Amino acid sequence: LTIIFNIVKFFLTDGYINSIIEAQQLRRVRIMFAERLKQLRKEKGMTQIDLAKAIGVSNGTVAMWEA
Repeated sequence: LTIIFNIVKFFLTDGYINSIIEAQQLRRVRIMFAERLKQLRKEKGMTQIDLAKAIGVSNGTVAMWEA
């Protein structure tokens, strides 16, 4: 019973709630970054491979950033 109480207490703390909010904000920032990167790349007429070569990363990395 004490273990269950401690688990419930943990999930109700501000720290846990703040970490959820921060995770949601981070997801939004990642989505915004992915969309903007893809938009700018396409505006420049570049493929993911072109961009990857230009900045020195693998095309898989660019694909991951845009996902």
